[in-house]
Amino acid sequence: VFELFERFDVDGIELDFMRHPAFFRIEEAMQKAPLLTAMLADIRQGLDRVGQSKGKHLDLVVRVPPSLADCRRIGLAVDTWLDEGLVDVLIAGGGFIPFEMPMTEFVTLAHANQCTVLGCFEALRPTQDPALLYAAAARYWDTGVDGLYFFNFYSMSTAWRQRVIGCMADPQQLAR
Repeated sequence: VFELFERFDVDGIELDFMRHPAFFRIEEAMQKAPLLTAMLADIRQGLDRVGQSKGKHLDLVVRVPPSLADCRRIGLAVDTWLDEGLVDVLIAGGGFIPFEMPMTEFVTLAHANQCTVLGCFEALRPTQDPALLYAAAARYWDTGVDGLYFFNFYSMSTAWRQRVIGCMADPQQLAR
């Protein structure tokens, strides 16, 4: 991780805790959560050091499970990360249950700690129906998210992305 932002001119890094969300045995997860928090603190310090030498802020972005309870259950102390100012952008969820996610808990916690929060969409979802995607985007915007995150949408055509995602990313256009 350090080599990435020390050797290359990046704007930050993303740690995807949704890719394979099994870090500890479930019964040990909360006991071992401080290990991941310490790792994030080390990365944050490194980002700040390198960012200062380059004259810019480097963001630490994390993508986490769809509820704070799910995060805690697997040893991700997201509330601690935000309280300690370790994270700049929080991507909530994997994008598979946008209508059931308790987004407000993420928005409230993130905004209380000056952290940006994004609602996640996953292209491998069973539907690509624009009406359902628009409804999920409207729900995210209504909860107070700062933006949307689109995972695995590289396979969709440019025309589709411009038409569908372009509308979803603009709350005023989406309302129309």
